[in-house]
Parts: sequence; structure tokens; C-alpha cells
Amino acid sequence: MMNTMHTTPTHPQYTDDCPEPCQPAQLPIGITKNSSINGDLIGHPPIIFDGDRSKADQFITQFRMLSIINNTHAVIINPMQRVVLALTYIRGPKVDDWVSQQYNALSTKVSGDANHAPTHANTDEVLWEDFTTEFKRAYSEILEELLARLGNLQMAGDEVEMYIATFENLTRRAECKRESGPMVHYFRQGLPTNLERSIMKRETIPDTIDEWQSAARQEEKRRRLMKVFKVELRGDNGKVQTDVIRLSRLSEEERARLMEEGRCFKCNGKGHRARDCPDKLEGESIRN
Repeated sequence: MMNTMHTTPTHPQYTDDCPEPCQPAQLPIGITKNSSINGDLIGHPPIIFDGDRSKADQFITQFRMLSIINNTHAVIINPMQRVVLALTYIRGPKVDDWVSQQYNALSTKVSGDANHAPTHANTDEVLWEDFTTEFKRAYSEILEELLARLGNLQMAGDEVEMYIATFENLTRRAECKRESGPMVHYFRQGLPTNLERSIMKRETIPDTIDEWQSAARQEEKRRRLMKVFKVELRGDNGKVQTDVIRLSRLSEEERARLMEEGRCFKCNGKGHRARDCPDKLEGESIRN
């Protein structure tokens, strides 16, 4: 005999102060009494999915993470209850009808109805597989949307690693050929103009995605170092000379090392002290 539907998932509730479904509170991280069997779920619940296609992958990933950390919990072990738990985190005008449809379909599969006999046990893993397939079919971003996001993607500040990670994620989801010309163009146009120009001035101009990403990382690393050092360029008959000036005081370790090696605190050269440094800029006052 097939099992009848019975669910005991932890899920968000309606309250008098919150007429709309509330975002679930963060669940405690750690093991509580009997949490591995029938207690509260542990970890952070997934985002509430309201139909925003750009958040579909994030929702599934977060729910899978919750499932893994609670992999011995009864509600996660049972595929039917796992589906119902996931449905409790899908709410809003754009998705309510879909949720109702999925719940009714699940109920028919497990319990049957007036016209259909049950087709699955509530322990059949295919119930979860069918749910994820239907979710992705309904809410995964279409190619045009992913390409639009790639076209509008811009690197924020000096967050080069975040930019690269987001770019790679969108490229993977769009199933684009990573090394194609358009993908290289998308990556370049999302870089800040001054960063792209710095890369283009290199002796060897990058050609592939990997080369552009490596160059972007190197340029950002150089710029971070420039926050510690000030570089001033001055022309002399068409020639450019670079003077590096320490902006912040040397650490005790740096001072000790330079003194031990007999080096100048200003240019790191040997044979003179900072006050006698031949590279001393006009008007600059340096203290040892």
C-alpha cells in the first residue's frame, strides 16, 4: 500500500504583524537535541523565491546546501517532504499558481485522486528530480536574458575577483563558448575604462579570456600596491622617469631590515641615507 502524504517541514508562517509571508528567520547553526532526526533544521534557509529568474539558480543552490547540512533529517531524507519544504520557500503573485499546481501534481502522484491511482511512493527520489526539472523549466533564465546580463555586467570598484566569478557563472549558464570573440568582448567592456586602457598598454595585449582575466588581476594587484606607494611621472626631453615615494611610515621590521642592510629609507639604495638620497624630490622633507 502506498504511503499517504504527511509533511512536517519547518517553514515560514503568516503573522498578524506580517500579512504577507515573512522571510524565514535564520536557523541556528549547530546541532540541537534530536536535530539529526526530527528536530529543527540547522543552517540558513534559502532565499524566498518570488519568480525572479536571475535568482533561480541561487535558490536551488541554497536549498541543496540546506539539504546537505541536514542530510540525516527526516524531512530531507523523504523526497516528498523535501519537495513540499522547497515549495514553502516559493511565494509571491508570480509563483503562487505554479506552487499550487506542483503541490497538486505531487499529491496525485503519491496519493492518487478520484480518477487516478497513485504512481509513486513518497520515498521515490524521482519526486525531487521531477520538481527540480519543472522548476528549472519554468524559471531558469532564457539565453536572451543571460546575454543581456552579460552585456550589462560591470566591474564594481576594484572587485576583480567578484567580477570574474560573476562573468564565469553567467557564461556557464548561457552555455556560451568561453573563448569565443563575443565572450572576450563582453569581458572587456565590463572592465572600468582606465583598467582596460592599462591592460591595452601592455607590451603583450591579451587575446583570450584567461589572458584578460590574468591581466586584470595583475593590474589590480599593482594598483593595490600603488596605494602604499605614490608614483610620480616627470618628463625630461621626452623621457619618463618614475620616482617611488613611501606614503606611510615604514614598519619597525622594514626599518630594521633597511638599517641592517645599510639601505636608504627612501629609494632602498646603498651608500647613502634618506636625507642625502640623490632621488630626493625638490621640496620634499624626509625624516629618518
